[in-house]
Amino acid sequence: MIRGNRLKGIYVIIQNLTELNRFRKELEHLYYKHTLILNSIAEGVCGIDQHQNIVFWNPAAERMTGYKAEEVIGKTSHAIIHHTKKDGTPYSFGECPIDRAIHDGKTYHICEDIFWKKDGTYFPVSYTVTPILENGAVVGGVLTFTDITEKQKTEEFIRTSEKLSVAGQLAAGIAHEIRNPLTAIKGFIQLLQSELDEKKPYLHIIESEIQRIELILGELLVLAKPQATKFTKSDIGVLLQHVTTLLETQGILHNIQIITKTDPSLPLIECDENGLKQVFINFLKNAMEAMKNGGHIFIEAQKKDEHSVLIRFIDEGCGIPKEHLEKIGNPFFTTKEKGTGLGMMISKKIIEDHGGTMSIMSEVNKGTTIEVILPIRVSASPVLHTSSSSHLHA
Repeated sequence: MIRGNRLKGIYVIIQNLTELNRFRKELEHLYYKHTLILNSIAEGVCGIDQHQNIVFWNPAAERMTGYKAEEVIGKTSHAIIHHTKKDGTPYSFGECPIDRAIHDGKTYHICEDIFWKKDGTYFPVSYTVTPILENGAVVGGVLTFTDITEKQKTEEFIRTSEKLSVAGQLAAGIAHEIRNPLTAIKGFIQLLQSELDEKKPYLHIIESEIQRIELILGELLVLAKPQATKFTKSDIGVLLQHVTTLLETQGILHNIQIITKTDPSLPLIECDENGLKQVFINFLKNAMEAMKNGGHIFIEAQKKDEHSVLIRFIDEGCGIPKEHLEKIGNPFFTTKEKGTGLGMMISKKIIEDHGGTMSIMSEVNKGTTIEVILPIRVSASPVLHTSSSSHLHA
């Protein structure tokens, strides 16, 4: 306090900041813990304001979309991850669930949709949009999303397994119902052959058709009754040589040359020789049937890595339309007029029972490539679908 030019006294106002500092530290700690929680969860979390601008972006969202937080903060969610519908058409104003959640103040859960990544690709998601309310007014929202790619793959695997189970049950019933009368018919035809010399050509035709029915029955029973198989160490190069020798003559008759290139350093692999022979014969026969004008079939075998070998079958045939590729291996699906679809299905199962994988690449009028990857050592002794009485032919 000053009077005139002289200091008469001093006023001191003191505020105890202990509680205020404690509250600030608690708030900072609480904010830090909440951020840790949001950053630790597996779901993508996106915070948006009332204008749908992104204000928060957690590490899971970064991993799924490829966008870093600093790249998306301040931008609209539409511009980043949700600018089109599942069919690729753009959302109209107010149609998007994010728009509706902010506008209506309601929570929306979408079981399946697509979000877009930074690289221009998209992935399937399940997501929930929850509005944030303050004094009854919507001030923003929280978008949580999950990549459901693996979930869809699992569901597809379950559907395929169910199809296989039903196909197996149907196959067993059909095969047994047909085989008994077929045996009697075949026996009487053999008796008639000795008495009807002038009709023998007709009997041969009937007999060949019966043999085809028996072939299909054999494949159906293979599908229905898997047989335990003992694995042995085998030379894949020798096995392929046996298969090509078997079909070489048939290839020459159709102006088809089979060219085999095998890495001499290929290791022995644990496998069921008969099962793999049937698979490779099936691949070669399918390739030959696709090459009406002749050409070359290339077989390549090489070591892929320390644990597996890679075998390729490459033909110059008519190819397979793209829309049919993913259906190859499904029960009774075939692109051939007289095919059953069982050959490729059982071939795929044999390869999978070896712990291997099969992939098909094809282009119409240019040819087809089948890649088979087989482990050098099989980790378990699985059950294989095999049949010594017939070759598999889709």
